[in-house]
Amino acid sequence: DLCLTKDTLIRTSRKDKPICMLDERSDLIYAVDLVNREVVLTDFSNLRITKYVTQLYEIVTNRGSIKCTDNHKILTDRGYIRADELFLVDQIVNADTITKVCELVRVQQIKQIELNEPIPVYAIEVPKYHNFVLSSGLVVHNSKDVLDTLAANVYKINQMYAPEIAGSTAVTLAEMNGITRS
Repeated sequence: DLCLTKDTLIRTSRKDKPICMLDERSDLIYAVDLVNREVVLTDFSNLRITKYVTQLYEIVTNRGSIKCTDNHKILTDRGYIRADELFLVDQIVNADTITKVCELVRVQQIKQIELNEPIPVYAIEVPKYHNFVLSSGLVVHNSKDVLDTLAANVYKINQMYAPEIAGSTAVTLAEMNGITRS
């Protein structure tokens, strides 16, 4: 499972809440509809502790940070990328829930954290959009991997059929979805 620490703040319709305090009956959370290029409110389900871990990754941007398991997927200009596979040149999708605009923010630091004692990590499912927005605006994948294949395939097709623009100027999934660079 793709997991976050209990103090990870999630953007809800009323206020930011730690993931461990979300209420499936009353909270709506923000997500990004990648098909219609919109920041939307949606429901979620299956809030749970998935496991106990002694290793985390902290991904830092100028908009905030996230502490998560190594396999947690974060929406970048390359599609959904695992925390342990991010690079400092990657740009993460940041959703502004007030203006409903998405932009890309650069990864500034990647830290691997070793803990002395195991801590619980949490996951939720977002049935329609399969992602959700943290209080910092960073967009992360939920515990289902439905969109991963699509994102990876779009990126691979782009690289295969547009080699003349491959590399740093390649058309990315984020650009195809109208997300602007900052």
